[in-house]
Amino acid sequence: AKPYNGVDWQLFSAERDNINGMQAALAGQASASTLNGMQFSLLGASDAGTVNGFQSSVFVDLADDASGAQMALVNVSHDFDGVQFGLVNCSKTGTGVQFGLINVCNNGIFKFLPIINIAGL
Repeated sequence: AKPYNGVDWQLFSAERDNINGMQAALAGQASASTLNGMQFSLLGASDAGTVNGFQSSVFVDLADDASGAQMALVNVSHDFDGVQFGLVNCSKTGTGVQFGLINVCNNGIFKFLPIINIAGL
């Protein structure tokens, strides 16, 4: 599918295949297969297959592969490269730093570590 370039701003749910720019949803889910830029959802979830940039939500960020930063109460990724800020951060593998009350990463210094966990070093 042809990538969407620019700002995708929706009141409820923003869904696109590929985004180059910014995607935002006020109340609902911001969703993209591939995101190059920033994704934000105020009262829902940010969800992407691949994130290259910044993903943020008040509640939940979801990504298969996240490169850059995730910031929400709960951040979940299959693989991350960068930083996760949240109350709960969970990733199967990663390279970077997790900051939160609960940090889980299979290849972290420890699989589970509160406050800060460093992975992939």
